[in-house]
Amino acid sequence: MEHRFEIRHIPLWPAVKLVFVLFLIIGILFAILYAVILTGVGFLATTLGESAFGEDFGILKNLGFVMIPVIAVVYALFGSIAVVIWVVIYNLIASVIGGVEVDLKQKARSATGPAPRPIEIAGTSESPASDNNKEG
Repeated sequence: MEHRFEIRHIPLWPAVKLVFVLFLIIGILFAILYAVILTGVGFLATTLGESAFGEDFGILKNLGFVMIPVIAVVYALFGSIAVVIWVVIYNLIASVIGGVEVDLKQKARSATGPAPRPIEIAGTSESPASDNNKEG
């Protein structure tokens, strides 16, 4: 059984929360890589002598791992701002020309697994008992 749905509106706050957490995790990974590189450059600057790279490169040895939370939070903030812009644009366009249509297919019930719960769409769920009461 296939169901066709249209995504006409994306709620802003849940999208921003999800993207902020995802970008924070990705930002931490990138920040660790960045910190390792900065620490390596700072180590080379102090090993080879400050005059080879200039006076400011020695501080990179200490700056690398201090920057991990800063880089991660900044990355997550900019990603969240971009998602806010895109969700607002999508919602405006979808309200005018319609949203993205999605076909969903219900999987066949396996004999060993539990029975799937019925999908309830807001405003359309009525129990069979209420149908019997309407007739009488």
